[in-house]
Amino acid sequence: MGLRRLTIMIVPHSHQRVREITVTDRALLVGGLILIAIVLLTLTYAIGFHIRTSQAKAVERLKQENAQLASRLQDMSSGVVELRAEVSNLVRKEEMLRVMANLPEVDSDVRAAGIGSLDVDEDLFSSDDVVTEAGRLGMEVHSDIQSLLNQAKFQRESFREIERALANNIEFRDHLPSIPPVDLAQVYVSSVFGYRADPYTGRRRIHKGIDLAGRTGTSVVSTADGVVADVSWGGYTGLVVQVDHGYGYSTVYGHLAKALVREGQRVTRGQTIAELGNTGRSTGPHLHYSVFYHGRAVDPANFFYVQ
Repeated sequence: MGLRRLTIMIVPHSHQRVREITVTDRALLVGGLILIAIVLLTLTYAIGFHIRTSQAKAVERLKQENAQLASRLQDMSSGVVELRAEVSNLVRKEEMLRVMANLPEVDSDVRAAGIGSLDVDEDLFSSDDVVTEAGRLGMEVHSDIQSLLNQAKFQRESFREIERALANNIEFRDHLPSIPPVDLAQVYVSSVFGYRADPYTGRRRIHKGIDLAGRTGTSVVSTADGVVADVSWGGYTGLVVQVDHGYGYSTVYGHLAKALVREGQRVTRGQTIAELGNTGRSTGPHLHYSVFYHGRAVDPANFFYVQ
């Protein structure tokens, strides 16, 4: 069978001659198929481009959100570090209070068991690579917070035990140094407990107390019930009053201007025993205050309890 032909006549509106284009039906079919293929390819490319563009925008948005989340988590992480330092201070305070309450020290294994291990659901913080950094920070912050909560619960139970022990032993509590030796509103801490440079020699040495600077004549009180063990003059600490509180505790008050008690005299917590001064090796009016437990100097700041 011969090929059918189609003639297309192009008639211009001007006086130009008429043009005729003759095509076979096969050529027309092939041309139609090519046109359809071009249209389909164009549509496929347009849809693919749109999808890729949308995905790129979504990924970029997730990256921005991840960066913001990571920044917030970093701020939270810094806060957790500060909280952990505060909890560590509480632990040290608890250890000192247990000594003061004649309670046994908490074994490190018992403390670790009380805090417990931390189980973190990694699926809560991990997905694709876009949120890896935020996921890592999230896991760390979550773990730290859970650890702090567990430790706080453990500390609460330990403090309750200490409270019960102190409440059941009123006499011991009365003989426990537990208030500042001067009105803290009238003085300031000029030197803390621990190693420091000696103000005269410049050499590093242990400072077995705290220095509270104030006006000469400021009242100095006994920080617990006890008996005055010594009233004497020392070349380094000047005029000194020492009080034996029993239960292994004693306190020393140095650089005094005047002693208002005598050796062997019984004193009670809050009773005025001396006046702040500038005697001995002193760079200015202040009270040197020390607390000793079984002859060992301990940080007096751990014994400042008003109630």
